[in-house]
Amino acid sequence: GRRRPDLLSALLSARIAEKIKIIQNILLTETAENQRQASACEKVDAYLTSSLHTFKINEER
Repeated sequence: GRRRPDLLSALLSARIAEKIKIIQNILLTETAENQRQASACEKVDAYLTSSLHTFKINEER
């Protein structure tokens, strides 16, 4: 009767490890998506800033 609990805990450990990997993959995907969105926001921000700058120069003429 000593072997079965070890087998059970090994199975549970494997299941937990599997779930952790799934969660890690989800987090990595989310992080990559957030970084893409942040970089898109930075590009839009840079574009708007330069547009505003151009607009001010044109207004001053």
